[in-house]
Amino acid sequence: MVTDYIATEVGDKIIAKLVDPYLKVEKVLGWNIKAGFSNEFTVGKLTFTNGSDTVTGIGTNLDLNNGDIVLAGGYEFVVDNTPDAETLVLQTPSNVDLNNVTFYVKTNQWNYFSYEYRWSQNNKPDAGELTQWHPLTSGTLVGELLSINFDPNLPLWLEIRATVEDIQPLHELSLLSITYTIQYEDGTIEECPQTCIDCEPFELDGCANIIVECDAANLYQPYALQKPTHLYKSLSNLANTIVGHNITYYRVEPNVRSKDVILKEYSLYDVIEKESIKVMVPDNEFPTEQNTFDIFGMGFEDFEIHIVGEEFRKHFGENKSPRSRDYLYFPFNNRMYEVNSVALADEFNRELTYFKVMLKKYENRTSTNKEGFEEDLTDLVKGVEEVFGEEIKEEFDKVTKPLQYQTTHHRAQDGVRKFVHKDLTLNDINLKNRWTVITRNYYDLSTVLSDEFQAPAVVYEAMSTLKANENRAFTFWFNPTKTFDLAKDTYYDIIDGTNILDKGLIIQISSMNIKVIINQQEYIFDHSTIFSHTTWYGMVVNVSNTYGEVSTFMYKLDDQANYTDPTGQNELELAHSGHLESLSPHTWETDVNWSLRGSEFNLTNIRMFDKTIEDEQHENVLHQYVVRDSQHAIIIDNAIPSLQIQKVGTNK
Repeated sequence: MVTDYIATEVGDKIIAKLVDPYLKVEKVLGWNIKAGFSNEFTVGKLTFTNGSDTVTGIGTNLDLNNGDIVLAGGYEFVVDNTPDAETLVLQTPSNVDLNNVTFYVKTNQWNYFSYEYRWSQNNKPDAGELTQWHPLTSGTLVGELLSINFDPNLPLWLEIRATVEDIQPLHELSLLSITYTIQYEDGTIEECPQTCIDCEPFELDGCANIIVECDAANLYQPYALQKPTHLYKSLSNLANTIVGHNITYYRVEPNVRSKDVILKEYSLYDVIEKESIKVMVPDNEFPTEQNTFDIFGMGFEDFEIHIVGEEFRKHFGENKSPRSRDYLYFPFNNRMYEVNSVALADEFNRELTYFKVMLKKYENRTSTNKEGFEEDLTDLVKGVEEVFGEEIKEEFDKVTKPLQYQTTHHRAQDGVRKFVHKDLTLNDINLKNRWTVITRNYYDLSTVLSDEFQAPAVVYEAMSTLKANENRAFTFWFNPTKTFDLAKDTYYDIIDGTNILDKGLIIQISSMNIKVIINQQEYIFDHSTIFSHTTWYGMVVNVSNTYGEVSTFMYKLDDQANYTDPTGQNELELAHSGHLESLSPHTWETDVNWSLRGSEFNLTNIRMFDKTIEDEQHENVLHQYVVRDSQHAIIIDNAIPSLQIQKVGTNK
């Protein structure tokens, strides 16, 4: 029951109202509620001396534990020990003088309130119509107290409701003071301690501006089950504390990197937490020690345990529950078990206080990593499409490869190319690196150099854009169509994604250098290679916003080795590598499409990816005629001539 500001039972509610409202308030920036409990060890009065860590008592029966926090005179003191019933030793000396003051012990996990708030800016003295009760938190999300902007022209009424969530027998919980940190209309920020009018022992600096009332929920209501429910939970927790068995519980989570979105399962699991908790065994009946033997080896009997929800969440956090594959060790009988299934108990008023967990013999699975740690999984009640939608699409694109297997009867407009120059020549070639086919066609870009309008050779469907959190990688094979004059270092545009303001990216190659121009910023790499018109070269260009890097790599196809040793390893010779880092992220958004320009090169296998390519994967990607990880590809162009079929109407 509730008497003034004191509550004694689980479910008791106390409402703290303001006698006078706050005026000219814009925001509440913070709050602090002082609440404590009393028992047989908090009787009498205490005297604190400034600079001393020894506190003396009159009529006291002190028996407090190390770490307990004592509330007295509006201050908090941390207990070190209690040598006798009338002496208290603090961890740090007191910085105030207090004579014969009443004291309390600060609320803890066994004796505490939960808090809610409501408010009004009505002009009526009784605060008029108020909002609904909302949980009192320290967050600033929408609907929380610290997020509300008040009208400074109206009075502000605030009410706090304290509900006893847990209390030990023969204890009393007291709501003592509320301090708000308030920002006024003129920008002044001030702490406003509000003491309880009836809290005479709690001598705070501030004003006695709180009326403490008993909530109507404390009245006799024969159909209200809140108090019995709280009592049931309290008894469950008490029983678990007294008769529960200490075990070591290992909580297992699936490894999110091992998702198989086709089979809808995980192949790897990680043990992410280990805690010592208490569990109960129904009727305290453990299974027999008898072992069983079958074709799978030795086993022992399955059995059921109960895990109180509050006990589990206290160690592993809110919204956590036991799950299949978790395992636990019983020191009582030196056995390890694994969670086979979990069910919610059908109990009083459907309170779902504890979990019914069925255990089976523990299996040492190689798929469970006992030393790893992975982030918690998202809520599994979400649908498959919502959870795995992106992965399913990636898997679908990876298998079906729509950028490579799309049919069309146009010269362009094949899903990759939007435009192909009418004079551009596409030639056949059987380019191999020993037994691996690299390509069967290529563009002769020199055939469009004479275009007086300088139209692009190929225009792709993909638009030239890049965001700050995105990366790009470009790969292509090229072959000079002539012998370059080293005295004339002419740059030829290869892949172009710039607009008329030169915003975007363009890759250029000359006889001496490779140039990557991003938003007019030039990055020049000396490739130091004398080009041969009989040799094909593979190029990889990485642009990483994640790490602020631009890098270029050029590989050479060794024709002589292909001829003399056709069965050897299909390795490529690294002719050049260049790397620049510590760059600012590059971003652009244009209204132009990526394109190829006329040059003195043959070009094939043009790809653009949304992620950079690691060094060890360069040769794999350059050798792919059919791109394996096509879900990351933006452009895949093997220079294949589109099949042009004449459409013939059907005679009727």
